[in-house]
Amino acid sequence: MNPHSLLASAAINIGLAFITLSLFSILKKQPSLASIYYAHRLSHHHYIPFDSSFHRFLPSISWISKAYHVTEDDILQSHGLDALPQSTLQHQVFMSQGPPFCRNAIATNQTKSLARKIEDLRETSMTKKHKNKLPLLNFSQQTSSSKVDLLEEKLLALCHKIHQLQCKDMLKKKELPVAFVTFKSRSAAAVAAQLQQHTHPLLWVTELAPEPRDVSWRNLRVSYRVVPLYRLGVVIAASLLTIFFAIPVTAVQGIAKYEKLKKWFPPAMVVQLIPGLSSIVTGYLPSVVLKGFIYIVPFAMFAMAKVSGYVSRSKEEIKACNMPS
Repeated sequence: MNPHSLLASAAINIGLAFITLSLFSILKKQPSLASIYYAHRLSHHHYIPFDSSFHRFLPSISWISKAYHVTEDDILQSHGLDALPQSTLQHQVFMSQGPPFCRNAIATNQTKSLARKIEDLRETSMTKKHKNKLPLLNFSQQTSSSKVDLLEEKLLALCHKIHQLQCKDMLKKKELPVAFVTFKSRSAAAVAAQLQQHTHPLLWVTELAPEPRDVSWRNLRVSYRVVPLYRLGVVIAASLLTIFFAIPVTAVQGIAKYEKLKKWFPPAMVVQLIPGLSSIVTGYLPSVVLKGFIYIVPFAMFAMAKVSGYVSRSKEEIKACNMPS
């Protein structure tokens, strides 16, 4: 790599670093993103001042010098224990995407809110009954009792709606050829999992069940006879991915050796027509191409592990980690 290519690569990397730091300083000033940057302080109901002027859209670098003087106690006090592992040089971000709300969940939440309102109104009416020793009910007590009756009717209607939706969902779902059996002791479960329950070994297969949250319900539908074919297909796909990965490596080597590439591929001389483009192509483009394909590999491994037929997500992750070996 010549000095011009090295200088171009360093300039691009430094520029991207400044852009990232500028975006961080701008986004941290936005009130709409306070739940991301000030989650610990918001959970303790602390006041967070925000600048309402135009300055919150301008990047700042004063926080960089302050970050070097912050101790772990300050981080623990302001951001909580979860922020301590992020104070290292390698900043790791874990994202979690939850499932969308279905109709059953919405109806259940409405039922819970109505149940809370009914309990509150009942407590209010009971306290008023104890305070008022007269046998006649006043107008406020009659109003509260009518509200309780109305909310109870809504609660019954929502319970009926939930029951109907659950019945519809149960009818739509297909019955899986799987059964979960519980035992009183772990030794009994281990013995039952190792014994052959039928003369045909593939007709009735037993194994230790994973945790309920770890079950891969999609793979439970797959017949045990087809699982070896799925795993054979995954092995073939992993081999093809290994062969396919040789393509970007060859391309990176060809771009890095631009002088030899011009002799074998004359159209590559078009890059020299634009001033400074050859330095970017030879200095920065090879690392971008290689890193791009490296980022694709984990997602491809996880996708192949999911179709391997494993009944738990933890086994899928283990398979994805052990697949290159």
